[in-house]
Amino acid sequence: MADANGLVEALKRAAMDATEAGKPVHICFGVVTGVSPLEIRVEQKMTLGAEALVLARNVTDFETEVTVEWETEPVTIDMSHGHEGTVEVSVSSSGSTEDGDVSIQNTVDSHMTVEKASLQDTHLHRVSGRKRITVHNALAVGDEVILARKQGGQQYIVLDRTGRMA
Repeated sequence: MADANGLVEALKRAAMDATEAGKPVHICFGVVTGVSPLEIRVEQKMTLGAEALVLARNVTDFETEVTVEWETEPVTIDMSHGHEGTVEVSVSSSGSTEDGDVSIQNTVDSHMTVEKASLQDTHLHRVSGRKRITVHNALAVGDEVILARKQGGQQYIVLDRTGRMA
């Protein structure tokens, strides 16, 4: 009887394998529950760790090259400011002449106020040509994602976000 049960189980497995072979990819949805390490909860049933996930470039940070024809926005720098200060200079001189000793003392007291000196600079920059940029597209906690389970169920490919947040 043990052989008959083994045969029945083998036939069940063969039937399941045949059914799975007819559906080589299974699409499912999940929610990112952790990013370091990456974890995705799939349809409220199980949580997949990083070792079971293959990420499409669309859900990662990546560098690429683009051709641009940009101008920065004009920026005006206002360097307006005022000054105030006092300068005091004392000069003393003494000496002798034929008529006697002479002493001269002169004090200059100068006060200057500049109410407002104004200088403005407006400029922009042109950026053009082929440039390398970083696209910041890594998954974040709460992102809803679309996954494709590879045949055999050992790995899931994270294809994209759904556009909705959990």
